[in-house]
Amino acid sequence: MNAASLVSVLLCASAAVNVRLAPDQPLPFVFSDEPLVIELVSDEPLEAELHVAIHGPELPTRRNSLGPMELRPDRPKWVSVEEFPAQRGRFEAEITLMNGEEELASDSREFFRVDRPLAPAAAPLGIGLDAATREQFMAARSMPVHSLRVSVNDANLDERLRHAREMGVPAALAIADDDADITPEAIEAIASNHGEAIRRWDISADTDLDHLSELVEAIRQGGGRTPIVAVVSETAQVGPVLRNGPGRHLRGLVIDRSSPHRNDLRAFRRAAEEAGFEGLQLNAVDSVLLDDDEEAPTGPELIRRVLLNISVGMEVTHLNAPALYEDGQFIHAYAYLSALIHRLNGAAYIGEWGTNHPVYVLVFRRGEGWLLAIWSAEGEREVELELGDVSGLAYYDGHNNPLPAPAVEDGVVALRAAPEPHYLTGEGGNVFGPAAANVVREEAEAFLDSDDVVEQLSEEFVELVEAFLNYNGGNTERLQFFSLLRAFPYLEEQWQSGSLERSIAAPAIARLHRLTRALCVVEQETGESFIEPLQELLDRTSEHQSRYLTSADSGADVHIRGNWVLQEVTRLTNEARDLAGKDRDIEAAAVAALAEWRARSLQYTVRREIPDEEENEEE
Repeated sequence: MNAASLVSVLLCASAAVNVRLAPDQPLPFVFSDEPLVIELVSDEPLEAELHVAIHGPELPTRRNSLGPMELRPDRPKWVSVEEFPAQRGRFEAEITLMNGEEELASDSREFFRVDRPLAPAAAPLGIGLDAATREQFMAARSMPVHSLRVSVNDANLDERLRHAREMGVPAALAIADDDADITPEAIEAIASNHGEAIRRWDISADTDLDHLSELVEAIRQGGGRTPIVAVVSETAQVGPVLRNGPGRHLRGLVIDRSSPHRNDLRAFRRAAEEAGFEGLQLNAVDSVLLDDDEEAPTGPELIRRVLLNISVGMEVTHLNAPALYEDGQFIHAYAYLSALIHRLNGAAYIGEWGTNHPVYVLVFRRGEGWLLAIWSAEGEREVELELGDVSGLAYYDGHNNPLPAPAVEDGVVALRAAPEPHYLTGEGGNVFGPAAANVVREEAEAFLDSDDVVEQLSEEFVELVEAFLNYNGGNTERLQFFSLLRAFPYLEEQWQSGSLERSIAAPAIARLHRLTRALCVVEQETGESFIEPLQELLDRTSEHQSRYLTSADSGADVHIRGNWVLQEVTRLTNEARDLAGKDRDIEAAAVAALAEWRARSLQYTVRREIPDEEENEEE
């Protein structure tokens, strides 16, 4: 696509007039706090009036008359349309040039109105730029997205990475299985020249494992310090790539599937945990738009997929560039994706509200308040949410346009869920508790779903987990909470001593972590002060970390598990301090207690070297 495709040409009897929308932007979009600007360039002198009719879905047409004005040959004339719809979304501008009562020419153009880009953006959305045009690159930058995924074989790789660095948008560099001719020396050079711009290195698990190991080493030799992840499309790939040599350096997985179901993504997480890797960073690549025979999903459908990916632990979902811009125009999903980034910027996922499907309500913590993403998978449905004593309600449609806030009657909010996700925000009430309790029930059920787990664990511990199958979010006895926490060093010791198989122990620890972390949220909602002060918990945690560091060579390969637990403990302690700064003191103390008991597990990770045959096993 060239620049001419962005311009309409109005052919009058005596002149040709080029018309461009939003000339102050690289592409035809308008920020929500700015007027629409129209550029007119005539090749001959012309006097005319400009009439603009703006159409939008479910909006009355806005008509504007501007002029008369004098157009001079080849001299751009900018005209500002102040009377402009307040809504965000997709619009059509019908442009007519008049001379008195005589119509000289007319045409129509599409443009989008979106929110101004956030800086910085902590959004769950990335864009793949495989063979993308410059305009698609700019469309991704204008949102802005979490990262841009660039192929190592991109003919414009150096330029793309340089632009990404200049624009402050990190890149994920993808090395596919058909890039076997990419030498370690070339990768080392890229890491050396562009390391600051590359947020993540994505290496296909289909690549020969020896070659993959060479590429990983080249990245580190070149100074690349950002995470290296494996790209997998089948669960059978997960175990071999993680347990063999490259797995020592991998920090996550990218799941490359076309429109994966939530259960598919859960299966990849489970496969990683069975391989002994809990808590890996998980990302998804939705490759549906690469298939020319498949109809592109609508904006609401894409948003639903990204939200469901978040609900099963996907940190970022990468969509292909045509999801934004294709054939010289924005795709209708663009405004929906822009709204998603603004609504979820800096938001932390808590859990899913226990509504009856097909209604989905995902709960996020955002700043000092909360956000609900609400939709129905099957037509429109009425839904009532018992939110309690909430305040400051605000309601937004899928384009981030404000809607009338719903009324609260006796703590209940009634909404009409539709296929297009809407966003409800507010403060206070009992919002996080029910979502976290739902996570507790789900993880308890999943924990006990495996006969192998139940058979190999003590009857007392199994009964303790069973008590949470019907958990409703009420006060949890602190004895139960700490009994769960004490299971972390027990399970770690059983694993490292060989009494419990890795494929049993690691998933059990991962599920126990998710369950207890959700209980930390519920602890805050109950309002019952924690037993011990936060600082005492953090101090004890630090002591366990120090003991580990003095008893083990933290750089040795045999301590991969211990070093990972150490990093997880550090992450939890930082999270506890952050929560305390947000006046969530009870949850902060509970998270610190979780950190302490995970730190107590460190002593068992230095007792046993992993046999070579176990590390090198292949499936």
